[in-house]
Amino acid sequence: MTYVAIGIIGIFCLLNLALTLGLVRQMRRYSDALDARRTGSNSLWRFKAGTRAPDFSVVTTTGETHSLGTVAGQRVLIAFFSVMCPPCRVQAQLLKEYAESSARDTSQVIAVICGQGGIASEFARELDGAMPVAVEPLRGPTVTAFAVSSFPTFYVIGADGDIEASAISVADLPAAERV
Repeated sequence: MTYVAIGIIGIFCLLNLALTLGLVRQMRRYSDALDARRTGSNSLWRFKAGTRAPDFSVVTTTGETHSLGTVAGQRVLIAFFSVMCPPCRVQAQLLKEYAESSARDTSQVIAVICGQGGIASEFARELDGAMPVAVEPLRGPTVTAFAVSSFPTFYVIGADGDIEASAISVADLPAAERV
């Protein structure tokens, strides 16, 4: 009977070891994917630095229309947030602080809130006044144009209409764009 108990415990130990090694392997893959995303070397970034920004048009909560044509000649930071994304709330507040403390024209920062209903309206109100804010459905035209696959996502569009940088947080933006 003692040998059976030792055998069962041994089987559980081997099973535990296999599950632990599988978990470590998955965490390593996730870490590698996150590192690649931060550096922009992953396919998650459809628009890499130097590529032409997609044609877009957003209508803000105040009724203003911003498009690639209307922002031509100026450097613009466009940020995408989802109402269902807790890190988006933190990044949105950092972006708001940046926009409010920046000596630059705040129209150069555009926030696109992805979601519908009261939650999206509430999120937009938190940022209103600090920058132009648009609310779109999760697969809205601007989100689709930029092929946003995760949130938050930031793109810096240069005065020439080309993408200068992409990031997943305000801290990952080029130094000139950071808070």
